[in-house]
Amino acid sequence: MTMYFITKKESETGKKFQKIMDKFKVCLEDQKALADKYGFISWRRASWEVVGGISSVTFHKCTTVDSKLWKLVKGKTEYKPRLNTKEGKALQAEFKQATVITKGELNACIGWNESFFKSIGLDWNNDEYFCFYIEEDWTDVPIPSDCTEITTSKYKELFKR
Repeated sequence: MTMYFITKKESETGKKFQKIMDKFKVCLEDQKALADKYGFISWRRASWEVVGGISSVTFHKCTTVDSKLWKLVKGKTEYKPRLNTKEGKALQAEFKQATVITKGELNACIGWNESFFKSIGLDWNNDEYFCFYIEEDWTDVPIPSDCTEITTSKYKELFKR
């Protein structure tokens, strides 16, 4: 079961979440710039990041894909940088330069040191509050004093879900 916590956007925790949101916009801009530069139309987020990172991309069906840069992911229509060519390695290096938000960064907003396996969720679709959420069996998650637990129905009301 999911547990929801809200904090005012101007609270100490809210300000930390706002910094994440500001970085979120940069992540999307970086990804879009790479898509524009290399002609891919969509991408799969890197699963080890919360936001940002690109693990694979797709091209329009009519696109001729440069085999010096890209390799087809087996059995899929997605491509990854070809790491056995100079050009592919340079492309991968460009992907790694793009802005990302790590699980550790997001979790640090509430003072939680988990950075590899688990990540809090974040919802910002409200003018007054941020909401973070966790699974109820995550017993080591600290809840900041400026955050308040809310019910699922209150969450749905506040965040239009």
